[in-house]
Amino acid sequence: MSQPISLAIEGDIAVITIDSPPVNAISAAIRRGLLSITRELAGNSKVKAVLLHCAGRTFVAGADISEFGGVMAPPELRNVLTEFELLPQPIVVALHGTALGGGVELALAGHYRIADSGARLGFPEITLGIVPGAVGTQRLPRLIGAEQALQMFLDGKPVGAEDAKKLGLVDEVVTGGDLKTAALAYAKQLVADGKGPRRVRDMPVTPISEERLAQIRAQAAKQHKGVITPELDIAAVRASWELPFEKGLAVERAISDGSLQTPESRAQRHLFFAEREVAHVPGIGANDKPRTIAACGIIGSGTMGGGIAMAFANADIQVVLIDVDQAALDRGLATIRKNYDSSVKRGRLTAADVEKRMQMIKASTDYADLAQVDLTIEAVFEDMALKRKIFTDLDRVMKPGAILATNTSTLDINQIAAVTKRPADVVGLHFFSPANVMRLLEIVRTDTTSNEVIATAFALAKKLKKVGVLSKVCFGFIGNRMMEPYGREAERLVLEGATPAQVDGALERFGMAMGILAVYDMAGVDVGVKAHKANPDQVPQDDPTYYRSSQVLFDQGWLGQKTGKGYYRYEAGSRERHTHDEALRLLADEGKRLGIARSEPISDAEIIERCVYSMINEGARILEEGVALRPGDIDTVYTAGYGFARFRGGPMFYADEIGLDTVLAALRKHGEGRNARDFKPARLLQELAEKGSTFAAWHAAQENRT
Repeated sequence: MSQPISLAIEGDIAVITIDSPPVNAISAAIRRGLLSITRELAGNSKVKAVLLHCAGRTFVAGADISEFGGVMAPPELRNVLTEFELLPQPIVVALHGTALGGGVELALAGHYRIADSGARLGFPEITLGIVPGAVGTQRLPRLIGAEQALQMFLDGKPVGAEDAKKLGLVDEVVTGGDLKTAALAYAKQLVADGKGPRRVRDMPVTPISEERLAQIRAQAAKQHKGVITPELDIAAVRASWELPFEKGLAVERAISDGSLQTPESRAQRHLFFAEREVAHVPGIGANDKPRTIAACGIIGSGTMGGGIAMAFANADIQVVLIDVDQAALDRGLATIRKNYDSSVKRGRLTAADVEKRMQMIKASTDYADLAQVDLTIEAVFEDMALKRKIFTDLDRVMKPGAILATNTSTLDINQIAAVTKRPADVVGLHFFSPANVMRLLEIVRTDTTSNEVIATAFALAKKLKKVGVLSKVCFGFIGNRMMEPYGREAERLVLEGATPAQVDGALERFGMAMGILAVYDMAGVDVGVKAHKANPDQVPQDDPTYYRSSQVLFDQGWLGQKTGKGYYRYEAGSRERHTHDEALRLLADEGKRLGIARSEPISDAEIIERCVYSMINEGARILEEGVALRPGDIDTVYTAGYGFARFRGGPMFYADEIGLDTVLAALRKHGEGRNARDFKPARLLQELAEKGSTFAAWHAAQENRT
């Protein structure tokens, strides 16, 4: 096996090449190799300049994240880069592809930087709850200014090569031609001009004023709710102007190393790996080749169908959009264009981009126009009879090998597949609204879906820039099934005397992007009511409190934002929530009628335990039944599609963090009395809690057995 880092002498230029596919992540072998090469070059007077570049499609895309949180093999990157920067020859670093985190820190240890025009440079560590630890917080402020550096750390998004040049992060941008050739010429010119090392560590830092720092801090708190990493970044960068370089290094070391131990960092690193594991489906191998999806049909041009159409058009996949009549199609197309025009106003698209995407969407009322598409997704409302009729028609007109998919969020897809003559080609593709924005795609496997179709669905998710997660068929699949007990308890709490604002406030302070009752108002209170009517077997007939509060609002015509009233009251054209006094009185009266109103105050802790712990309990049942493959799959569903706080790692990871015994005790406490059935602990949760184990350990044991 070739070494991941090598040295070659070309004339009087030493060329260091990192070649460690696929992304040249900085491993222990690269650190050892760079240190050895550095020491070799330090005493070589024949070498007049050093060029460091990477083979393959990208520069160093970061450190090897698998080393984080454990004992990192020596040498440490921060120490290697300190020696590297002190080389007596001028160092040129050539950047292409994506340089992230430790990759940028490596470039900062060089003396000059030259980038391909397509290069992107950034520090995404904040998305992992980590503070850069290879001297980035001390070098970057010296190179581009403390404020710009801090903004890069807090934003976490990469900048393009031209913007990097404007910042002073790179010296030259190469447009066209070979980057290595240009970088060698640049290094030779430095030698010819008598230019020596230009070490970033020796540059001064312009401080950030306390007033400006306060503004940055406030913005970061708004952008990164509930996490401490922004404050740690600020503290590290502050050291760059308050302390000499060497003392600043010590501060960064302490802060960076400490950040690896925070709950939010453990949570976000868990999600990093979980999102990469979801596509690994046991039993699907290299022989299960994804089918080509060049054209897609979509049945229904409403909110969901239109969003799905946008997602496909954005991915350069032709769309045939079908609806019952031209008027419905005209409304759908108008909404699609309006959504695209909003992106133009925000500077995310150009007018030409919009026209290109609109041209990708053909509208039709004739199913015959689906004859040559590779995939059709049905996206009509939740009605089993209607969906079965649609699939009967699709089966008749679509070509052999085409995939028939449903966007149903709750219904039994086995029943839908049964009306076709190709059940192996039927799959659930459950998008989340707005479908052109939300990252999650639940891929629902029926009893008969083929491996090839599942492989195609995962490949499609990747092309659509979504995270695909596999689920088996059950009511609500993974996400909505776990939402059922979560919402059930929220609705009961308002009948018992908690206000919608109190319930949602507790959930939002916990970290949910939006409280569940506000979500109902946004989506439409009628959506949940109709879903329960479409699935009567899922509604306990002996419990009059079950999702009763939504029914009460529905009966009044208070459907949420679209009617101006729901759990909250809304001013025309505004989504700002106001107290809806009429609803409060009606819900309080209903609670008294049902005999569940309470005189004692309801605490935030009780709200979290009843809503979130019930969700976790249902997740345990989903794992028991094999509906989800892994605890991390559930966590991915909830953080990518349901607004569960990433800094908590998802419901199953959060449960492991607080202890399954804590969850079990709370379920037993709240299950005393009339709610015993709803709080009955899942067998898996109870067994693991009583053994002092975790969902993660259970999954590891399952993996070892297979």
